[in-house]
Amino acid sequence: MRIATLFILLFFATFSYSEEITNCPPQLQRIEGYDPSYPIRESRQPVDGWVVLTARLNPDGGLEEIDIVESVPDNFFDRSVLKAVRSWKFDWSGSWCKYKTKISFVFSG
Repeated sequence: MRIATLFILLFFATFSYSEEITNCPPQLQRIEGYDPSYPIRESRQPVDGWVVLTARLNPDGGLEEIDIVESVPDNFFDRSVLKAVRSWKFDWSGSWCKYKTKISFVFSG
């Protein structure tokens, strides 16, 4: 039963994100990194939620000073999101700028 539950959670979990960029070009293209995964071990019941974070985009395209400013439910998705976002690198060779994103996890089943 547990294996079937894990499969269902993996199959139906989707995520999306939106960006707000200050002092950066309006469109940033992510060239490295992976998407956040749903924290299967945290819950046996499907949970929808989101994480809003801010970071500074460095001149090499990486994110630094990553800070979670909102998390619903509290701390549920934080570890998964932070691990993924630390792997992100953008096609950017400009100066430092502020980056803000909202990452949403939604179950479609």
